[in-house]
Order: sequence, then structure tokens, then C-alpha cells
Amino acid sequence: MDIEPAEARARLAARRRELEALLGGLQGSGPREALGELASYDNHPADLGTETWQRGQALGLRQDLGEALREVDAALARLEAGRYGVCEACGRPLPADRLRAVPEARRCVACEARRERAEGEPGRRAGARLRFGAALADGLDTGDAWEAVAEGGSSATQAEAEAGAPPRGAADEAGS
Repeated sequence: MDIEPAEARARLAARRRELEALLGGLQGSGPREALGELASYDNHPADLGTETWQRGQALGLRQDLGEALREVDAALARLEAGRYGVCEACGRPLPADRLRAVPEARRCVACEARRERAEGEPGRRAGARLRFGAALADGLDTGDAWEAVAEGGSSATQAEAEAGAPPRGAADEAGS
């Protein structure tokens, strides 16, 4: 390994903090918190579908972040055992650039690509997590995206419809 153990430890600790912060940003999106309103009779069916989709997204992200945290912990264990920076598949040293880019890497790029092709999950490892983290760093998450879309208008609630109110956004459309 071309990377000093102290640098590796610092990079892994920084990666752990990053993942914990991302996971903390998803708090309140677990199964209990996602229940929202107990009665769904006043919600449009599409709203219920959206809520279900968002819960699934949040659950998937939480699972991926938990897996990433386990990978960081495994890398710290390899560091302590003197096996950090060695490809688990071919036994060759991992390049320092790879360890700096993905401190929890278990395999060299070639062996990781072979594993991903064999398991059918290309690009899922480091790439997906980094894109997700970058999106959150810009302050946009799935909830913010939904709010931005909802500002454009949506169907009226049952109470609004019974009162004869036009669907939200209809006044804006009429003026255009």
C-alpha cells in the first residue's frame, strides 16, 4: 500500500462522518415516521403512491448508507490487521489513488469490475454513493425535489373540491 496508515485512518474516519451525516439527514424517514396521516380518505390516490415511493426511496438509501458504513468499518479492521490496501481478489496492492478516492475499497478496479459484471450491479459501489452524497451537499433531497414540483400545482384536496375551489395551480394556468 502506497498510502500511510495514518492517512488511511483519517480518510476512513472522514468517510464515516460523511456517511453518518447523510444517514442523519434521512432520520425521520423511517417506517414509523413515514406513516404521516393515519387516515388516507382525504388524500388523492396519486399522493398515496408518491408517499409510498418516497418511503421506498428513503428505505433504500438508508440500507445503502448502512452497507457503506459497514464497508468503512471492515476497512478499519483490515487496517488494524495489516491487510488494508491489498486486493481481496488478486492479492496485488491497491493504488494510492484508488484508496484516496474510495478509502473502503476491497478490490482493485479490474477485480471490482469483474465482480460487478458477475453480480450484475455495475457502478453501484462508489459511484452511486458519491453521486448521492454530492446531491445532498447541494441541499437537494427527495423531499425538496417533491416540494419544487408541487409548487407548480396539483389536484385539489377533497375539501377544496367540495367547496368548489379550482385545482391548485389552475389560476396560474388561466393567466398564461
